[in-house]
Amino acid sequence: MRLFTFTILSIFIFSCNSNKMVLQENPPFEIEAASFQKWYGGSPEAGKGIHFNLSFSEISEDVLIQKIYFLGKEEILKQKPQNLKEYLATFVDKPKVDVVLDSNPVKEMDNPRPSLVSEIPFELKANEAVIQYQKDNKIFYFKIENISEKDEVAYPSSKPGDN
Repeated sequence: MRLFTFTILSIFIFSCNSNKMVLQENPPFEIEAASFQKWYGGSPEAGKGIHFNLSFSEISEDVLIQKIYFLGKEEILKQKPQNLKEYLATFVDKPKVDVVLDSNPVKEMDNPRPSLVSEIPFELKANEAVIQYQKDNKIFYFKIENISEKDEVAYPSSKPGDN
């Protein structure tokens, strides 16, 4: 009975620690530059957001860069086709939606449901981010510090078909 209890307790303790997100100190890559740039559309419908750029000077071929956690949000990092050592993530702030507030709940039925935004699992400063990468079928995390901010850019609105 003692052996059974010890085994169950050990499994429980080790399984709790396996989900812990541990930051790596010596990743299999070297970051050349990390920056972000706020952008605004030409109209409220066009939206606004942040472009996050990440450049590597060295990166192992068996490393798969997956996600970025930045400013309380999570986004997928996409490799640029022009340069395989550069990645981009775009965080889009959704425009505010008008809602009906009324003492009669029937009038509020058509309001959109609020999205359930999950908290990111890291406490980060405004100039810090964490990247998630995969190597040998294992997930790892690395914190980037001192991320530079570029001047914001505005994209003027264009007529449909001008692209």
